[in-house]
Amino acid sequence: MKRSSFSVWLLVVFTLTVMTAISVLDRPLRTGAAPRGIVSFELAGRLDKTRAVLDSWNPRARIFAGLSLGLDYLFMLLYGGLLWWIIRRLALRFGRTSVFYKAGMLLAVLMWLAVAADALENYALIRLLTGGLQASWAHIARFSAQLKFTIVGLGLLYALVAGLLLLFRRK
Repeated sequence: MKRSSFSVWLLVVFTLTVMTAISVLDRPLRTGAAPRGIVSFELAGRLDKTRAVLDSWNPRARIFAGLSLGLDYLFMLLYGGLLWWIIRRLALRFGRTSVFYKAGMLLAVLMWLAVAADALENYALIRLLTGGLQASWAHIARFSAQLKFTIVGLGLLYALVAGLLLLFRRK
């Protein structure tokens, strides 16, 4: 196995491992006020909704939320790097004048904007979790989460469509 292939597989394994750990940490965060766990907290957007989520978490759940947010700083570098690599690799398979090449290269760069938005989102959520209950932090968290989810979603969609196009082009 080539060194670069080994590195990518290692990145995949680390990404999936950290994603699994975050998923385990999220289980105690699922409540009536937070049916989607930490994602409900990320997207609350308003102080009353944020308070409702926080009030639904017992002290143990709040610790899990803090651990999840901390681990997410590692996860964002892993998923950002992996998606950057996959999208860029797919884009390079198209001609440089192709719209798929240009879109892919743009999305690859935007993955790092998604990572930055995720980092800002986590900072805002940590502020809220540790008692800095200000409406601005709830707004920042929601906007950053929406930006992150949009870019990552577009990146995943690009990877799926580009991958299928390349697969069918080969046949």
